[in-house]
Amino acid sequence: MILAYLLYYGLPQLGISMEPWTAGLLALIIYHGAYFFEILRSQRRVFSGGYIEAAIAQGFSRYAIFRRIILPNIVSSALPLIGNQLIICLKDTAFLSIITVQEITAAANSVQATYFIPFNAFIVAIGLYWAISILLELLIKRLTAWGAKRGMSHA
Repeated sequence: MILAYLLYYGLPQLGISMEPWTAGLLALIIYHGAYFFEILRSQRRVFSGGYIEAAIAQGFSRYAIFRRIILPNIVSSALPLIGNQLIICLKDTAFLSIITVQEITAAANSVQATYFIPFNAFIVAIGLYWAISILLELLIKRLTAWGAKRGMSHA
């Protein structure tokens, strides 16, 4: 994550300094935000125009069409892709240790170095990453099922 490195170490050269967590979060938002918007844009391209025509015929405003028809349908159909991107974002947090952010992998490395237990700390870290990934996947499945019940599955 060169972006995190540049934000944390480069911006102070311009007089803008920030905490490691802030720089790391901003780097993840910028980097993965582009992927999230691309996912939503691609879902918008396959969205059926019939819904929009029906909403216009019913007198919906452009904002109401977007908020009540387009956005819920494209988010619902993009949930599996969004879930995958969230898991990738979770894995990318390990790179934030280059700017001194103490995340799961860095904490495991610190425990391993302090107590000289090379595998135990990393096994716990792997378990934590795995558990968080499973929870994210379950959340996405529930949201997908909820959207399907409301008729928002793959417009």
